[in-house]
Amino acid sequence: MNALKTVFSRLGRVSDPTEASTEDISKAETAYRKLGIEIRDSLTGDFRDVPDVLDELAVKWDGLTKIQKNYISEVK
Repeated sequence: MNALKTVFSRLGRVSDPTEASTEDISKAETAYRKLGIEIRDSLTGDFRDVPDVLDELAVKWDGLTKIQKNYISEVK
């Protein structure tokens, strides 16, 4: 549960361009994309709502390795 709180916090920062660098955003997008989760809307390029992204992550969470979970939890 703490890991998901961390994910939520970090993903929220990525969704706010004033709080995340281009490099941070790129790292997060790459990490989520590897899991088959897009954090931007494919049509508009805008960031998707954090709860929607987290819902997708929650479905996949139990199937992730410990390494994947740690990386997702740490990536900004």
